[in-house]
Amino acid sequence: MPRNTQIMHSWRQKLVLLSVVSMLQAVWLAITLYASQWYWKQPYHTSALTGAAWVNELVYGHPERIRNCLGMSQTAALKLEPSPQADFSSTR
Repeated sequence: MPRNTQIMHSWRQKLVLLSVVSMLQAVWLAITLYASQWYWKQPYHTSALTGAAWVNELVYGHPERIRNCLGMSQTAALKLEPSPQADFSSTR
């Protein structure tokens, strides 16, 4: 093989190796970021409130929080009427 062909072949090998290493690093980073949610857990349900106080916090707090906790929008929750048997004022 002529010298120029050997140099080009060597550069191609280095470029392929660099590409493979870069792709492996990208895959490793993606796996690490995906798995990190299981290694660094953050508490989700941290409210000290219970009962009616918790529901009021949901209804009058951030609109997305009520959707995440109860699966309904803030306007839908406000349209609900409590039943006559429900007594949320008593504490246990």
